[in-house]
Amino acid sequence: YFNTRSPYNVDKLSSYAVIVNQGKNNKILYTTFRGNFDNQYDEVWNAYYYWCAIRNEGDSLKIIGCNFINCGKWAIHFLKSGNSEVYQSYFYGILGTGYGYGIWCGSTDSNLGEGEVYIHNCFFTKNRVNIDAPGHLTDIRVDSVTFGNQTNFAQFQRHDRSTARTWGGRNIKLTNSWFYGDTDPIRVPKPADSTGI
Repeated sequence: YFNTRSPYNVDKLSSYAVIVNQGKNNKILYTTFRGNFDNQYDEVWNAYYYWCAIRNEGDSLKIIGCNFINCGKWAIHFLKSGNSEVYQSYFYGILGTGYGYGIWCGSTDSNLGEGEVYIHNCFFTKNRVNIDAPGHLTDIRVDSVTFGNQTNFAQFQRHDRSTARTWGGRNIKLTNSWFYGDTDPIRVPKPADSTGI
């Protein structure tokens, strides 16, 4: 169980997280991460005020049965996709202004996006964005996920490329999932690569 009462106060946006995985085939199991953002309706974020539970820089990370509560900017930041997996985990109250991502899949560097992030049998509610990704060539597979009845911005999305608006990313596969909120359920651009589905 990780619990904190204060945000990171740093000058590099992605410098710190509770856990930074740089290895291969590591597992994070049945752990609760509770950030410092208590007020679910009045969140702030800036370069000196953010919180992240897990940042992945390695390969084949498995996150199983974890709880992410009030995590601010990110709950899980896949700086590197690395054929990773998130299974049976719970995401609540990730609401940092302008960010607030339950799971962010991939980097702004296409080389770090290699591989797929597979998210399945998870539950998301009261987040700004439940699952998001950059417009770079990363792959996302989502199956049997429940998106709860309150999302502030978009339930499942990925960005387009800043250099080629309306285009971005590569493969997205979404199956067997449930959307209970009235916020836009899916926002995705046209795939930037012809292999995109």
